[in-house]
Amino acid sequence: MPDGADCGRDMIGPMPVKDRPRVIQRSLESEIVRLETYVGRLESRYETTSSFALEAVSNGYMKETAEVCRWLTSYRALMSLREARANGTATGSPTSSIS
Repeated sequence: MPDGADCGRDMIGPMPVKDRPRVIQRSLESEIVRLETYVGRLESRYETTSSFALEAVSNGYMKETAEVCRWLTSYRALMSLREARANGTATGSPTSSIS
């Protein structure tokens, strides 16, 4: 087989159910609320806004810890979901509607 031709397929067979990643489906609104709660909690803990923290990390003024990275990733996701809601665009992967 050429390189990459088997990408994503298990040579022995399908992945056992216990080893498959867990998929959670949430509505757009519930995901926005969940992210707003998390982001708000971190803004309170660090006593700053997410946009300021993002700039501070980018400029090297704030340490990029695992918690800060998760916070800022959640903040970016929140901004993206809010934009999608405002524009009425679908969210998710291009294959999320395939049965």
